[in-house]
Amino acid sequence: MRWDAVRRRITIRVPAGWTGSETITFTATDPTGLSDSDPATYTVNALGGPSSGPIKDEEGRIPQATELLGNYPNPFNPSTVISYATPKDAHVRINVYNMIGEVVATLVDERHAAGSYTVVFNAGSLPSGVYIYELDVEGSAPLRRKALFLK
Repeated sequence: MRWDAVRRRITIRVPAGWTGSETITFTATDPTGLSDSDPATYTVNALGGPSSGPIKDEEGRIPQATELLGNYPNPFNPSTVISYATPKDAHVRINVYNMIGEVVATLVDERHAAGSYTVVFNAGSLPSGVYIYELDVEGSAPLRRKALFLK
């Protein structure tokens, strides 16, 4: 489970291929250590598959901007999940580059509806090192982030 303070969202990772729902109870604790003594219960609906979406937020809204979130976990071995969002229907491409600029993988190369998505990058056949992944959404400037693969 991971808290994204910028988007004010909790991300819960489930095993690949898992589908269904599960009720999770937890107690919230803020950065100063104060916690809410009343646990909250949420139902998690897994999306399954290596790519999922579109996902809207709790109020049914679509993302307001193109976003490329950090991969999780990072560093990783051998796979990691990359989350991204597009505010409009557009052609989306995610390429992964090695440090000399060669494309080592194309994770997404298709048209997407507006929404939030995830994709899995499996680097099992690649050498350890730093990789750059780039989100290119039609009509937006490309966004890039780094991922560290350790064997």
